Amino acid sequence: MFARSRAPFLDRDNSYGNPVWYCLPPVAISCALFCLVLPVQPSSMIASAQIDRILDRYSEIEARMASDAGASFVKLAKEYADLGPIVAKAKEVLGMRNEITQLTAMSTDMAADAELRAMAGDELVEIRRRLPDVERELSILMLPKDSADNGSALLEVRAGTGGDE
Repeated sequence: MFARSRAPFLDRDNSYGNPVWYCLPPVAISCALFCLVLPVQPSSMIASAQIDRILDRYSEIEARMASDAGASFVKLAKEYADLGPIVAKAKEVLGMRNEITQLTAMSTDMAADAELRAMAGDELVEIRRRLPDVERELSILMLPKDSADNGSALLEVRAGTGGDE
């Protein structure tokens, strides 16, 4: 399975035919097995403080655009347009997180109707399933843009040479 001289974990093809562990002490091996057995709760990918900074910057740009009509308006308008999709996705993430909080409280409230608790529990499962995907989309939108994307492109079209096709 692994090359004999470069096996990082297990060498199944050693000369004696017995599996041999490499590179990991027994404690690390038992920890690795322990981590495989216990499920780990996924944590939020994007901190709320980071989302708040994005929303604050968006509202700051909006306020400066309303008050300024100078040369910086074009630069602010471009940044405002670039932040638009990120802010929309960030608001969606925050809304889903708030909804999870409300639905958790609703599903654990024993004073509420059993049918209402069941509906809240079903909706909670669905939102918890969708939240990592939406957070992943937000993290992709938050990646820095390539500086070459804003530049002009020169496209040269020539007649092709070739044979009979």
